[in-house]
Amino acid sequence: MRFRILPLARLLAALFALVPQVRAQTSQTPAPVLFFSDLISGPASGNTDSTYSSNGGAYVTLYGNFLSNYTSVKLNGIACLKVVSGPTTWRWYQRMVVQLQNTCTTGNFSISTPSGTWSGPTVESTNQSRSADFSVSTGVIRYVSPTGSDGAAGSFSAPWRHPYYAAQTLGTTAGNVVYIMTGTYDGDDGQGWGAALTMRPGWSQGTALNPDGMIGYPGQTAQIGCETSACQPFAVRMTDTDSWTTTNAGYWTWGEITFRSNDNGSPLGNISGGAPPGTYDARGWRFVGNDVASPTAGNNASTPFQFQLCTHSSALGNWIHDIVPHSTSRLNQALYLSTDANYIELGWNEIYNNGGRGGIQTHSSNLCYPSCSGDTTGFILHDLLIHDNVIHQIQEEGILIDTVDPSVGSGIRLYNNVVYAVNLDGNGSDAIHMQLSGDFNQTKGDGNSPPPEWWYNNTVYCNTAGAEACWGSWFPDIHPLPSQYKPTSRLANNIFYSVNSVPYLAPEDYTGAGCGNTSNSTACPSASGNNNIMYGNGVPTYPSIFSNSVNQNPLFVNAGGFNFALQSGSPAIGAGLATIQDITATKSVPAPKYHVNGLLPRNPPSMGAFEFASGSSSSTKPNPPTNLTVTVTPL
Repeated sequence: MRFRILPLARLLAALFALVPQVRAQTSQTPAPVLFFSDLISGPASGNTDSTYSSNGGAYVTLYGNFLSNYTSVKLNGIACLKVVSGPTTWRWYQRMVVQLQNTCTTGNFSISTPSGTWSGPTVESTNQSRSADFSVSTGVIRYVSPTGSDGAAGSFSAPWRHPYYAAQTLGTTAGNVVYIMTGTYDGDDGQGWGAALTMRPGWSQGTALNPDGMIGYPGQTAQIGCETSACQPFAVRMTDTDSWTTTNAGYWTWGEITFRSNDNGSPLGNISGGAPPGTYDARGWRFVGNDVASPTAGNNASTPFQFQLCTHSSALGNWIHDIVPHSTSRLNQALYLSTDANYIELGWNEIYNNGGRGGIQTHSSNLCYPSCSGDTTGFILHDLLIHDNVIHQIQEEGILIDTVDPSVGSGIRLYNNVVYAVNLDGNGSDAIHMQLSGDFNQTKGDGNSPPPEWWYNNTVYCNTAGAEACWGSWFPDIHPLPSQYKPTSRLANNIFYSVNSVPYLAPEDYTGAGCGNTSNSTACPSASGNNNIMYGNGVPTYPSIFSNSVNQNPLFVNAGGFNFALQSGSPAIGAGLATIQDITATKSVPAPKYHVNGLLPRNPPSMGAFEFASGSSSSTKPNPPTNLTVTVTPL
């Protein structure tokens, strides 16, 4: 007997009805991205350490994201790199160590994974307009160990004893690298500045193309400075201006080192040089992937990480934490761009637990004001790039931008920063803040605008009760008339998420009076913006100067747990501006090329610091197939 033919669709539909309705999250690992590297110069051979290679050169740490399951890592398109250690987590992204071989040549790094290829240059190289990620030098490679001797050869088997001896020996020429082995290095370097390592121009003779490097040996923990009263007050310090009489000196990179100070000093204080009018002597300082803390410090301590009187310098990927936790002083910032620090990049740093005041602050003032009539310091700052930083557990402002001139050079740009859990001391400060200061010499330039300060694609979670606002400005009436100083801020693509009734915005006019909520740009010229999410404290504010504001939940993955990545369906996804214009529509900046998590932006980009993973999608159970039949016959 033969059974009749039945539609398979009916049978499958019945089976599907028995399966619970679910939503599954599918994802594909994004393509790799390289943010920066510790060294940007070094030899391709001559390494006396044969641990990883018998004919190798410098070890280089690459920082980026989505680097796991790499299939190749190259320099200048050549497969000349030996992987020393594969990708591991560092902060919210990854890092890996490679070693140059003698076939390597100057060029860009590239890395391939099953998801794609990054072919360079790194994001940092693009920011700094460098022609190549890495320059192969003719320098030497040396080592320092607690068991070494400064009278030894400095080789891997016969290392030197002190980092200061290495700096003074190698720093007289360019393109050299010294690796510091596990141990604590705190002895007085004999320079009279209370530091374990004092830098003078005579041993700061690297070049922009071939800076020297002092790097922690891969996988080990080298610490400069320590925390007891017997320690030197400073770990690393530069001398004051009277000792810097050499033009164009500096050019050192410090990477993967632990920096500490005692309760009266600073881990990285006075990263400086000298600056007669119009001329900078110290430049090219790079601090990359370091661990910086002053966990025993109180009110007597100096600012822990400060750039001053220097130029073309950077702090990238540092873990800056437990800063003066016993302080009640409002003068200690975690990362401070002080007097005449220009052309500075601060990126991919995590700043946590500052007991002093702010996370990042800029401020320029006369160093001996008002007593020195001939003081040549205290010009307004310019050319600052502050991006991709995560800042939290801070007593007052997460970011405070003060005494800057956005009309000079490439301007003042702040983007892809994540700020939360700030204003912990309850003094009513803003999470991020723009300010004019009253203590600099106004004869040295009052600044001009437009263009504005650019604040874009930042995620600001304002969760501390009593905070003044998510973003605000302050203009003391000591300043010149409005026509002389108008650094209007432009805010776009930001997410301001208010908790505990914190206002979204608190702008002031140029007399120091608060702007009214109905003020227009003429009455309140200090701020303007468009395409920002303002959520959590009612409708968006200042509608006459902030347009296209979105008042919807941005759907963070876990706001209470401080995970500010976007969920599917977030109104921030694809709602930002690809080009951000000022209020006159005559000046503009592009949206970031990458978001803080290393994802390429959509077109148009998403609002906030995080892009939604383009490889992720939500799906329901599939519908049963149709138009199928089955023939069943008896056995």
